Amino acid sequence: MNKLALLGASGHGKVVADAALAAGWKHVVFFDDAWPGVRVNGRWPVVGDMTVLMSRLPEFDGVLVAIGNCAVRWRKQQELRSAGARLATVVHPRACVSSYAQLGEGSVVMAGLMSERNTDGNSGIPLLKDVPVLGNLFKSRTRSTNKTELVLMIVPYIIESDERATAVSQAIVDRLQLLELPPAPAAAVSTPGGQPSAIGRAPGGLSARPSAPPAADPASSPVPSNSSPPRLQSPPAPVSPGGPR
Repeated sequence: MNKLALLGASGHGKVVADAALAAGWKHVVFFDDAWPGVRVNGRWPVVGDMTVLMSRLPEFDGVLVAIGNCAVRWRKQQELRSAGARLATVVHPRACVSSYAQLGEGSVVMAGLMSERNTDGNSGIPLLKDVPVLGNLFKSRTRSTNKTELVLMIVPYIIESDERATAVSQAIVDRLQLLELPPAPAAAVSTPGGQPSAIGRAPGGLSARPSAPPAADPASSPVPSNSSPPRLQSPPAPVSPGGPR
């Protein structure tokens, strides 16, 4: 495994190239139909298009189609197979493949979900950095590469009862950082007595409404301190038939 040709200079192609180098390939060269408009893909050169690749097939120990579109990838792979290309198979060393699995020609097995981002920067003194030839003395270029790999950790739990399932679910919920939304602004409404009252949102999403005042119990109503107790009137004295004497 010395020299590998990849058809398709894109982000998917860079991931395939990285897996190929990790798998033991020494050199990776890109070809793309956008050539000569595209001459580099990350750190790898783009040296030609599909026609150029067909003419240089004997130079490579293996060929892979690194195009994300499945229909286009299948069509290009069939054209390369008909032309006598040696289709390679790339398996990343950190990938786990069953010993009973059979990988066909042109297959690529990647380790997890990998993302690579390249950033190019250009800074310098205004006006002076734009001067031909001499402007290189007043400017600098930076290039950075950031690789990200997504790893999923799955922990199985043996749940024996409904109570255990509730406890496990609650433990997982407690670990989550839930967003606390601010309460909705209170809306003022007028009560029958003319006093404004606020209706808002109570914590937990329940509506907070003013409760009606309790009905007064006549038996338990207090007597105002400034009022005197009612006086009982005695019945009138009986009058004799002869009239008063």
